[in-house]
Amino acid sequence: MELETQFMPFTHILFDLDGTLTNPRLGIGNSLKYALRQMQIDGYSDEILEKFVGPPLQDGFKNLFGLNERNTTLAVEHFRTYFGEKGLYENEPYAGISELLEELHLSGKRIYIVTSKLEKYAKMIIRHFEFDRYIDDIQGAEATGKHSGKGQLISELMERNRIPSSDLVVMIGDTYYDMIGANENEISSVAVCYGFGTLESLNACNPNYMVETVDELTELLLGLIVGVGDIFGDDTRHPAEKSVLLVENGQAQHGKGYDQDRSKGDDHFQGKAFIDNSQHTFLS
Repeated sequence: MELETQFMPFTHILFDLDGTLTNPRLGIGNSLKYALRQMQIDGYSDEILEKFVGPPLQDGFKNLFGLNERNTTLAVEHFRTYFGEKGLYENEPYAGISELLEELHLSGKRIYIVTSKLEKYAKMIIRHFEFDRYIDDIQGAEATGKHSGKGQLISELMERNRIPSSDLVVMIGDTYYDMIGANENEISSVAVCYGFGTLESLNACNPNYMVETVDELTELLLGLIVGVGDIFGDDTRHPAEKSVLLVENGQAQHGKGYDQDRSKGDDHFQGKAFIDNSQHTFLS
């Protein structure tokens, strides 16, 4: 059986910043090391950086280093001292992101950024990379760290821009904070697997779509068809090898059959869509 379907024509696209549009690994890492030196904290591993991307800074220092309120405030101040002077520029867009933003802008999409990063730094970054020419609005965190949960940030941006909850509104991010925020606001979600979030944590949030590269994200957002083939035929290949089958709200559609939980042994996708680059056509 062959099916053809078109991906959702999103009208309002909300992007996370770190790990989605840009790779801040060097700047955040150096800022974190500077802050920890000032706090005389050592003996940590470099892998701890991964856990600092996504949640508010305050949560990272409290939960990962057990700092009290006073020391958390001091550590955040030290972090921002380095980051504000050097760290925010030790950063680079992922390849293809600038072109994607331009294409979305030219196609008439409304583009927003929602980030747990301090808003003034986020604005400096998007101006530095000239993303501001494409962005309609940005919502970042307050300096105090209050009201910085991703769900609340999304809600504030949507309310300010009078965007109603809809499947045509989508949050795109690399961590489960982004996926949870989308669910809380009853909008669609796209998980990108090239950032800082783990595939396991992203899968647990059941995002509507998952992509592995910026090219795949571009295909999804610009409405390409991916993969046409026998969905329920006598195909004994592992789901990860098939060029078809994605399930969106219970409907079989096109995409790359893919399941990280190999123990299930069948085509189990739970509403997630993986993009397959092996073949694609445009709908007329």
